[in-house]
Amino acid sequence: MRKADIIQSISNKTKLHKVDVLVAIEEFCKEVKLSLEQGHAVHIRGFGSFVINKKVSKKQSVPGDTVYKQIRPGFIPAAEFIDCVKRCDSSLLAKSNTDND
Repeated sequence: MRKADIIQSISNKTKLHKVDVLVAIEEFCKEVKLSLEQGHAVHIRGFGSFVINKKVSKKQSVPGDTVYKQIRPGFIPAAEFIDCVKRCDSSLLAKSNTDND
């Protein structure tokens, strides 16, 4: 599913104009990026957390100084989100198995 598909779906369900939904999604993305740039995680209950993953360099030139080799954004799904995906996945697997019979 692409961003355009999400915008269309939300617009249909909420009766909001596509432009308004687009602006809301764009602003959400900007806020997440800004928060991560400032070193703050974004937690959305029931969905997950956008975080900064820091990988410490194995070789440190000065003991006591932490040198980060890689800094990457990441997503940690909430338990509720994982359970939902597992339920959807198992129902899709069951459906595909019955289709093959």
